[in-house]
Amino acid sequence: MLATGRLVGEVFDHPALETLVLAMPVAWTGTLQQYAGRLHCEHAAKTGVRVLDYVDGGHL
Repeated sequence: MLATGRLVGEVFDHPALETLVLAMPVAWTGTLQQYAGRLHCEHAAKTGVRVLDYVDGGHL
């Protein structure tokens, strides 16, 4: 599944998700905590979670 934070908003819940890819800046820490927290919902097939944070080094 690929979606923006605006698309999956505050009420989105899908316990099978196990990976969060951060490809754009997040302005508020609470938003990041909310997104990462959703990955920790229990699901029978889930063995772990991961968060990938990408940085564009070309604009530093």
